[in-house]
Amino acid sequence: MIDVVLSFIFREQQNKLINIIKFLTEPILKPAKLLQDKFMPNLSLDFSPVIVLILLYLLESIIMPLVS
Repeated sequence: MIDVVLSFIFREQQNKLINIIKFLTEPILKPAKLLQDKFMPNLSLDFSPVIVLILLYLLESIIMPLVS
């Protein structure tokens, strides 16, 4: 979510913090972006963070009952 917020604040600026955050989040968001492009092409909004959050929630709801 930090990447999403920073994309609104620092649109075209490059600094070390933004580069580190992008380096850490891009491998997680890229498959969701590809999925979005496949099912919703030419969409002007990027819903990949929402897709990732939903998938993480589903994973948590499946794994947590198994662990406890």
